[in-house]
Amino acid sequence: IALVVVVLAARVLPETPRHAGRLDLAGIATSAAGLGLLVVGLARGGEDGWTAWSTLAALAAAVVLLVAFVLVERRTTEPALPLELVLHRVRGNGYVGALLAAGGTFASVFLLTQLLQTVLGFDALAAGLAFVPMMLGQLVLARIVPAVIARIGPTPPAVAGALLTTAALLW
Repeated sequence: IALVVVVLAARVLPETPRHAGRLDLAGIATSAAGLGLLVVGLARGGEDGWTAWSTLAALAAAVVLLVAFVLVERRTTEPALPLELVLHRVRGNGYVGALLAAGGTFASVFLLTQLLQTVLGFDALAAGLAFVPMMLGQLVLARIVPAVIARIGPTPPAVAGALLTTAALLW
């Protein structure tokens, strides 16, 4: 499928104008290393404990590199991630909301899968099928919510969705 898309894209999509620019290597390096060490630190915390030197060292290095990333992005003329995108009040709140929703969803799916298989004895297929109602609900809402947003704006559906998701996760 990917090969068909690549071939068709080259024939169908118009060429975008080229812009001269420089690659923000310092920003890319500090963000990749910082996020990588953050993942390592979180993984080590689960395995070695949260007070182990390997955990603390990885998390401390991650913080240093991510702070360096922000400092690099503030000073460069062509940042990999323009900070105005993240610091914009509406867009930034949206990013935080999306991060929390994704984190809650991933955590709940993981924990519910463990519950279904380990505690309740479901096999993998039955555990997967148990998530079909949730996915169908998301599919239906993905068709309805854009019309609701067009009619009343993004804030009420976002707040209602966040409250319903929080209540469901707590339940």
